Amino acid sequence: MSRRSFEKEDSITPDRLALSILCDSVGDDEGMLFAHDFNEEVIKKLDTIAEITSEDIEEWWNYHAQMQLAGQTSEWTPVESGPRKRTILASGFPKLLLNPNYRLNP
Repeated sequence: MSRRSFEKEDSITPDRLALSILCDSVGDDEGMLFAHDFNEEVIKKLDTIAEITSEDIEEWWNYHAQMQLAGQTSEWTPVESGPRKRTILASGFPKLLLNPNYRLNP
């Protein structure tokens, strides 16, 4: 991921933080794929003092990976061909999606 022209070499932006945390927790390839979503759904919503565990991040990543897989493997069925097949989705939302600051306000 290359820096934008207005970013200083030593600046830490939210998207860089999201990329760094995610790559450290789930691996470089997966982190690169989901860094933007992680930034939008978690990092930008955190309080200035926050706590996230690797379990939280892995739960968030597993949910997103399952959602991506469900979208890629679902089949299009014409309306006239009968009832649609149901796609099985992940059970429950990760806590980080519901409230990224849940550890601060139990």
